[in-house]
Amino acid sequence: GFILRISSHLLYAHQRLEVTGYIQMGSLLLSFALLWFFFHAKQGVFSLAWANLLASLVGGLVSMVVCWRLRLFPPAGAWGRPSRQYFFALFDYGKDLFLVAVGAQLITASQTLIITRLLGLQAAAAWSVGTRAFTAVSQAVWRISDVSGPGLSEMITRGEDVLLRKRYKALVILTASLSGFGAVAFALCNSPLVTILSHGKLFWSPLNDILLGTWMVVSAVQHCHNVFVLLTKKIGFMRYVFFVEGLVFVTAALFVARRGGLPAMILCSIVCSTVFSGAYGIWRISRYFSLPIREVALTWLAPMTRVLLLFTPVAVATWWASQHLEHPMSRLALNASIGGSVGLFLFLRYGLSLELQTELLQRAPKALNPVLRRLFMSFPK
Repeated sequence: GFILRISSHLLYAHQRLEVTGYIQMGSLLLSFALLWFFFHAKQGVFSLAWANLLASLVGGLVSMVVCWRLRLFPPAGAWGRPSRQYFFALFDYGKDLFLVAVGAQLITASQTLIITRLLGLQAAAAWSVGTRAFTAVSQAVWRISDVSGPGLSEMITRGEDVLLRKRYKALVILTASLSGFGAVAFALCNSPLVTILSHGKLFWSPLNDILLGTWMVVSAVQHCHNVFVLLTKKIGFMRYVFFVEGLVFVTAALFVARRGGLPAMILCSIVCSTVFSGAYGIWRISRYFSLPIREVALTWLAPMTRVLLLFTPVAVATWWASQHLEHPMSRLALNASIGGSVGLFLFLRYGLSLELQTELLQRAPKALNPVLRRLFMSFPK
């Protein structure tokens, strides 16, 4: 995987993300088929290793072939020569990224270990099931800023400062508003989903969903800001911020989780993400674009606030009405249908900037144009 990874980076740099997506989906299907085959061949736990190894090899080779067909490799005679200067520059950048990654792992992957040690395997099982949807929704929201990296990098390299600030502001507004929509919808639907997945054997408090939804919003905004800082290659003190945040979170969670349970640990995550990486990201963005901190921290998040203020009462009323239904599948269907439709409407109408709404109208298929005009309040019907 390490040897063949350069091909996926080439596709990413040339903004051929759809090709990467197809290859990843194909690799997952191949891995599933291979895993089934090796289990049937009685390879036991080594089936996981064999399936992932072969799927990674095939996916990497396909990426190399696609890069060759698309002529993304340098032509003959243009590959350059090894440079000590460039090597150490890339090594220093990779070292900083490694420190950031270690801190991020402490923040996002240490909860299971802490819960298992302090609260037992039953609580760890509840955490594993209860955060499945949280992880899926969070990754979907984060993906917006992740796939925007090549485009933003081009603007940074070309010095297109005005366009870069305009695009990045729209990106933050879109990410924050989508996280607000996703957070409320998640909090509304997750409890009956956990009941269905565990066949009613696990208890999951709605308070956990509310706190996880709050953490989803905080982490989405800080992820957007800090990913942009990484794109500038001027990491600075960020190399230590995530690591310190991870250490503080683990220490605080070890103290409070035993008495406060899962809600206390999630609250630790919210506070640490807000105080450390969240605040640092906002400060770095304000410095980079020479903007007041108030504009980045409040003005850019005003559309998300509108979505939350309008969507939360609807979600509370829907949740209260669904409590009268005995079957969890019925509660999930009611919550998902009402919450999804109303939340999507509020997100499109109040959660997007005027510039982004205008561009959506210009780029959307003609059949969707009348529908979008009805959804966007800034345009005539």
